[in-house]
Amino acid sequence: MNKVLKNCCLFIIFGVIYGLIETIWKGHLTHWSMFILAGIAGTLIGSINEYISWEMPFFLQCSIGMIISTILEGLTGLIVNVWFNLYVWDYSNSFGRFFYNQCCLPFCAAWFILSGLCILLDDYIRWKFFNEEEPHYNLLVWKKKK
Repeated sequence: MNKVLKNCCLFIIFGVIYGLIETIWKGHLTHWSMFILAGIAGTLIGSINEYISWEMPFFLQCSIGMIISTILEGLTGLIVNVWFNLYVWDYSNSFGRFFYNQCCLPFCAAWFILSGLCILLDDYIRWKFFNEEEPHYNLLVWKKKK
């Protein structure tokens, strides 16, 4: 399947799933910008082991995903919350806030966990629906490829 079409499918899947998670979490419909943010983040996080060896420890993939999510959250926050004054989220009273109050430490931990779920889902979708390599993981140790 065409790589662009595959990434568009994954973008939509991750955008919709995160939109549902956030809508359930907040108890009301999420802002459309979260669909875009989640689609980009999910596609990037899911492609980590497309560019870096499958032998990379899973916790390290999750850590990279957390960093990707945090950077994207910060940049999106600057655009939607600071520049356009949409106030989609507000971490100004949250513990460990940074990036002009657009990110906070508790959500970095959430991004770590969600990145792991994103990686697993992306790998499963790529394997089952796009006939890519069957997923395999190393939890803590970088193992040499056999």
